[in-house]
Amino acid sequence: MTLQQLRYVVEVALRGSISAAAPRLFIAQPSLSKAIHELERELGITIFKRSHHGVELTEEGDRFLAYARQVVEQVDLLEAHYVGSEGPRASFCLSCPHEAQLTELFAETLASCEADAFEFSLREVPASVVIEDVRQQMSELGIIYLSGHNRDALTVAIRSANLHYAAITEARPYILVRENSPFAQLSEVEPDGLSSLTRVMLGWVSFTHTGMGGPLVKLPSASKVVRTTDRETQKRLVRYFDGYMMQLAIRRPETASGGLVALPLAGAEPVEVGLLTRPGIPLSPHARKMSQKLRGLSMP
Repeated sequence: MTLQQLRYVVEVALRGSISAAAPRLFIAQPSLSKAIHELERELGITIFKRSHHGVELTEEGDRFLAYARQVVEQVDLLEAHYVGSEGPRASFCLSCPHEAQLTELFAETLASCEADAFEFSLREVPASVVIEDVRQQMSELGIIYLSGHNRDALTVAIRSANLHYAAITEARPYILVRENSPFAQLSEVEPDGLSSLTRVMLGWVSFTHTGMGGPLVKLPSASKVVRTTDRETQKRLVRYFDGYMMQLAIRRPETASGGLVALPLAGAEPVEVGLLTRPGIPLSPHARKMSQKLRGLSMP
């Protein structure tokens, strides 16, 4: 077993395929595949399950990766200190719902990075994918929303993935309407009052659906529905159709400048916002910064 082989495993796990990892490691794909096979044969374990869609860590590979990453990171630190190399590349990957305030916090964390070389990733995906990203160590930190509608299903999934969950704050559901809508003058919106408007929804990446356990916030069925897969298109359609869209927000959205007004949804319970991490693996400085920023948020 060599340090180079450990670096190969770490990169392949990060990229999800040998073909994607090979160019970044400056090695031919067959040579990379052979090196990993030789490592698996030497250790007597299977690290990756291969398929036409890429590779996936096995349970043994999942444990091996945790150790391999620690070794690689420690060697990088030693080289940076004693050998005078460029040092380790700063990296951080976050998986979370698509939510503007989470994007802003991620951007603030990125802006605080003073490293000469870094690689940051933001994956905006449903909760089921967030859990899998953190389990496979594709993402160091995961953010999920929990409510009475999905808590049981997500709790089981988190336990099965052997992840640590910590509740950090709350998000509230808001209804966004165009600023010249009659609803815009209200202090809050009653769910039953939305029946006359066109509901504009995101597709499978909807804020109000986790991809597991059903919707976070249940609304009355709408007779007029428009679906899209893009957040900015969703906002434009709300303005065009005199419709409404749903948004979960940690702080009240500031949307007036975009021609939309955010109104609290009457009677809706807040949704719990929580952090997912791998137990026993220390967070990087950037993951800690992101975590601290989230913990510092509070509802108005």
